[in-house]
Amino acid sequence: MSQLEPLIADLALILICAGAMTLLFKRLKQPVVLGYIVAGFLASPNMPYMPSVTDLDGIHLWSEIGVIFLLFSLGLEFSFRKILRMGATPIIAACAVIMGLTTDTMVGEQSTEKAPSGDVEGALWRVYFKRTVLNIFIYSVLCMALIALVLYFGKPFLADYLPKPWTHIVTALCAIILCAPFLWMLMRQGNRSADVMALWNSGRASRVKLVAFQLLRFVIAAAFVSYILGHTVRWSGMLGIFVVLAIVFSIVFSPRLQRQGERMAKTFNENLNQREQGA
Repeated sequence: MSQLEPLIADLALILICAGAMTLLFKRLKQPVVLGYIVAGFLASPNMPYMPSVTDLDGIHLWSEIGVIFLLFSLGLEFSFRKILRMGATPIIAACAVIMGLTTDTMVGEQSTEKAPSGDVEGALWRVYFKRTVLNIFIYSVLCMALIALVLYFGKPFLADYLPKPWTHIVTALCAIILCAPFLWMLMRQGNRSADVMALWNSGRASRVKLVAFQLLRFVIAAAFVSYILGHTVRWSGMLGIFVVLAIVFSIVFSPRLQRQGERMAKTFNENLNQREQGA
């Protein structure tokens, strides 16, 4: 009985916070999912001004039970006819997720193969290719998530309080500001590492490949910026290209974004190392 008391008390606290945030976010006409995230933050030990959960292992148990019920309900409502009516969009999205989840494993297996003696350049290229592909995938997914959040949730919210032109401008600024650190890391992270410098000094062919990879990263970042501007502000073709290039270059050469990106990458690597040591 003593083991069940904290489990039930934590469940009661979670339900109270979730219920309160549900009512609040429905009143604000915002997605209830965001309310659940806020409720989790309020009930966590990181919020010292409110009662918090006492048994984290119990919370993990409740989360696993919740996932089981969620997947069961999705299975009850699953229909191939609905997917076929939606077209190729869900299929492409599912393939992208599967490829993203398997990219680390496939590229990691390639990079762990033993390089022949004297094939130092090939080993460096495998390391560079693995890191570049993972950087592009991770930061592209983060940018897509932030853009979707701003355009599909933030823009309707701003439309209730701002006139139409200002709604588009503020939405574009919010999306670009939120994505700026990740766009910087997408374009610049790892460019000054030792293996990149070694490849750059190895010959003209390696330099051409490195420039091609860098141009690809610039094009992807410019595509994100142009997508944001295309869904918010309407400009003529040449003016839109000029604005996109100006934003991209300002992000690339921003010292503040460079420091912020380096701190984020350092924090991410530290958390990853701690997780691996804990496992």
